[in-house]
Amino acid sequence: MYRVSDTWKTNIYAGARSEPLELTEELTSLAIKAAKITKTEIAGVDIVESENGLQVLEVNSIPGFTALQKVTKINLA
Repeated sequence: MYRVSDTWKTNIYAGARSEPLELTEELTSLAIKAAKITKTEIAGVDIVESENGLQVLEVNSIPGFTALQKVTKINLA
């Protein structure tokens, strides 16, 4: 999902909104690689698009899925 905000903070709990995102092979591969490197079986991987391409900001081992469930309409429990 995309997290969109009118400010630099894109945290959902800080007022950002979530929007659906169609996963590309590149994005999927990067997220899986980041989770494997950190030895995280279930992870929330924050990735940004920059002038230099996709970059991983962080890997969350205890991700919050509330916004993801809302935007995908999938019960992740």
